[in-house]
Amino acid sequence: MWEGANHSHFCSPDHAYAHDGQTSREDKIECVVCNAKFTIVEQKKDLVLVSREDSKQTEAVQKQKQQEMESLEKRLWRTLKKTGVLDAVVGYLNGFRSAAAAYRQLSDLHHCHPV
Repeated sequence: MWEGANHSHFCSPDHAYAHDGQTSREDKIECVVCNAKFTIVEQKKDLVLVSREDSKQTEAVQKQKQQEMESLEKRLWRTLKKTGVLDAVVGYLNGFRSAAAAYRQLSDLHHCHPV
């Protein structure tokens, strides 16, 4: 079971109005044996102690999902280009007087036809 020392340091700017992006935590497992077996990860904004093996497996699964999504995105773009749909959409959007007008039209389409 967990018997090692864990230290957490909360870091923030030297002013009272810091927002989330300006604060951080530095966590460290000081026991050499425990540090070899465990790591500290953030899950749902909480710090959790997990085995390094479980952490590596989770990272591998996330990396595989990311690669699958990138592959799917590339295939989608190739299909859109090959079928001419991408050129048609670009032509449609370029027909508007401004980017704001194109945005309004796309926003209206989204509200009228939920996906």
